[in-house]
Amino acid sequence: MKQKNKYKIPDLPNADEVLNSYFQERAKDTHNIRQIIDLTLVDIGGVPDPVKLPVVRSCSHSLIISSNPQAVPSWQELCRDLAPLAVVHSVREKRCDLLQTSPYLELVAGPWERDRPPAVPQTLLDRLLKLM
Repeated sequence: MKQKNKYKIPDLPNADEVLNSYFQERAKDTHNIRQIIDLTLVDIGGVPDPVKLPVVRSCSHSLIISSNPQAVPSWQELCRDLAPLAVVHSVREKRCDLLQTSPYLELVAGPWERDRPPAVPQTLLDRLLKLM
């Protein structure tokens, strides 16, 4: 989807309309995919914005990965109606520290870099597999 939309939507004169339409369509896509796939992971981008609520509402669980600890409460608020699966505090150095296991996993893990496959922590993989 990102390749398809290389232009900067916020720069468009009708940005609000385009963004609302975009996330409504992605919510439908997510709903349809969830009908045929056991586990669907949806990345809704790096900023917790209410315009993304249609997609959030089409999900069942939240998995927050953020390099900004101050943004985590905003993500949790956006995803408040979802079952929390995990919060991963993303760091650039190679590490994996388990902070808590209940009521959701909380980890400090890294690195999570664009265009490179992450080494997903085993505790997170185990939690995801329990959903299948």
